[in-house]
Amino acid sequence: MRKGDYTLCRAGWTGDYPDPFTFLSIWRSFDGNNYTGWKNARYDELMAASTHEKDNAKRREILRAGEEILLDEMPAIPMNWRQQFELRRPEVLNWHRSVISHRCYKALDLALPPPPSKP
Repeated sequence: MRKGDYTLCRAGWTGDYPDPFTFLSIWRSFDGNNYTGWKNARYDELMAASTHEKDNAKRREILRAGEEILLDEMPAIPMNWRQQFELRRPEVLNWHRSVISHRCYKALDLALPPPPSKP
């Protein structure tokens, strides 16, 4: 896959942080995760510009414009979205759902069981 010697392949990606850039950045022409050989100079420019824009609304617009290029040229076809199911005991406290499946285990705590009742 790294050599581009394929007709069809399958790969996956989980974002490192909850921001569109973590998903869009892997399609830059020089990114180590872009095994497609797809290159678009304007896309690379937009991704670079998004890293320097301080105004969040403008930054989102830059990323949206890049996403539009990506979707128009479609170097890859999204096939499925990962689903995650979890079972958690009620004694586990401070467990928060994460859209990118990252956990802060330092924040977890266990509720102490109630003291045994006296007969």
